[in-house]
Amino acid sequence: MNHDDILILNNFVRKFQVARKETQNYAPSHPVSVKASEALMELLTSWFVSHDELALECDNRHFSVMGVPLTQLGDPGVQLGAAFEELGLGSLAFLREVAREQLQILLKVMAEKSDPDMPSWITKAVTSGGGGVRALPPGDVDRPKSAPTNIGRLYDTSITVVRNILEGIREGSEMDVQQVRSLSKQMVSSILDEPKKLFLVTTSHPDFREDLFAHSLDVAIVSTSLAATLIRERSWLEEVMFCGIVHDVGKSLIPKEILYKPGKLDAAEWEIMMKHAEMGGHILYGVPGVGDLAPQVAYEHQAKFDLSGYPKLKFKKKLHPVTQLVIIADTYSALTAVRAYKKPFSPGRSLSIMEEMSGTAFQPSLFNQFVVMSNFYAAGNRARLAGGELVEVIKVFPSSAMRPLVRVVEGAEGSELKPGDMLDLGERDPYSRRYKWSLADRVDDLENAYGAPA
Repeated sequence: MNHDDILILNNFVRKFQVARKETQNYAPSHPVSVKASEALMELLTSWFVSHDELALECDNRHFSVMGVPLTQLGDPGVQLGAAFEELGLGSLAFLREVAREQLQILLKVMAEKSDPDMPSWITKAVTSGGGGVRALPPGDVDRPKSAPTNIGRLYDTSITVVRNILEGIREGSEMDVQQVRSLSKQMVSSILDEPKKLFLVTTSHPDFREDLFAHSLDVAIVSTSLAATLIRERSWLEEVMFCGIVHDVGKSLIPKEILYKPGKLDAAEWEIMMKHAEMGGHILYGVPGVGDLAPQVAYEHQAKFDLSGYPKLKFKKKLHPVTQLVIIADTYSALTAVRAYKKPFSPGRSLSIMEEMSGTAFQPSLFNQFVVMSNFYAAGNRARLAGGELVEVIKVFPSSAMRPLVRVVEGAEGSELKPGDMLDLGERDPYSRRYKWSLADRVDDLENAYGAPA
């Protein structure tokens, strides 16, 4: 399941809840109800391009599809989960032959009061129109029998390896360097074979309780994926992967009550947290088989491109190139991840935030290469500008990927821009020299549970 699939699914759950609520107020033939069901049909049509069915499962108000958890759903997910619970539903499966009329019937039935035999009632009501929707009670999920993909198994196995390594260090054990080296080889082979798949996997596991483990692996995957767009020498990529996996090893010595605090750190706690980079360098330095680069990257990865971060590097003029890769990956992972103290930013919004940091936190051309690799603002994608205008990306300039040529699709309140206007987002105000317009987020990101730009 790739990144676009996850977006469709998250979007479907949110719009399903919106449509269900609207059906409580309007008849199925009312334009509002028709529009809501048409929006759902559009998403199902997109899904059925590469899938035979969409089996939406709900367990304790948490949604998944074919065992893959849907995350970042926000309030609509909670509300729809409550509706499933109230109606006695465990799953709803939508088949290729589903029609809009069946969706309208389903929404109307779900808007009614609870019934002891609700799942069979829904199935009977909907399938009376020819099939296309199947409902099952909790604990009786009819999930298609499909094994996890090789990529999924590799990722899950890797999380376990990283967890064991970091927890072992916390408990005083020596790091199994050969295990990390072996894992690095496997991950690089996967990236070279299927360059985008592992990168896309990094957006689909928001469990903040294990964020140190998942975050460490994600940073390794993202930094190595980026490195592979520059140099495809296996030994070098394996070293980048190794450095990414252990870049945050110093956090294994940070007290868990600080590391996983569900709120903002106070000044004293932040002082302790900032020591993790130095501690990481010291942990790795001199360990047989680690080499010289991993301790350096662990020590430098919070220093920023312009050296304004921490710890202060008094005798250096620039960071190692691998550190610069890790800094970009580290920031992207932190922005897109769920944490106990924050909601995630969408991938598109994260890139917009990171663009503002380019030149200070990141080397500009390397960040641009990351935007190109991500392909989140590709030609044909729709986005919102900072002023709220809806635009379509017409042409991407490889040397300035966050500044494409766009066409206005829909204006915004107070904006002078109108549909059809062509904008070069690289154009600057002649007096302030600031960009006239900037991307805020992709539309598919905005419409799913990531929410509007902060």
